[in-house]
Amino acid sequence: LQKIGNQFTQKGVDTQITMTILIEPFLENTENLIIITSDSDFVPAIDYIKSKQKKVYLFCYNDYKRNSRFSTANELRSVCNRVIQLKKEHLLY
Repeated sequence: LQKIGNQFTQKGVDTQITMTILIEPFLENTENLIIITSDSDFVPAIDYIKSKQKKVYLFCYNDYKRNSRFSTANELRSVCNRVIQLKKEHLLY
């Protein structure tokens, strides 16, 4: 749960379900994972993957505007082994 103001909202539940269903079988034959996102909901999955001695590389775009949908959380950046910053010209419009 995440507290926003005086209310609690669920956070990361979809990622927990994804981990249970998909990640475990996949990890047996994998050393490195690449994820392209700016969504901090993936932090629990990345933590889990790293606990299995795997490396996670994050590709993300950040427009450096507060509350933007392209804002990448520091928490997400901090859990990855490496962060590769995508540039505007890498994205299709």
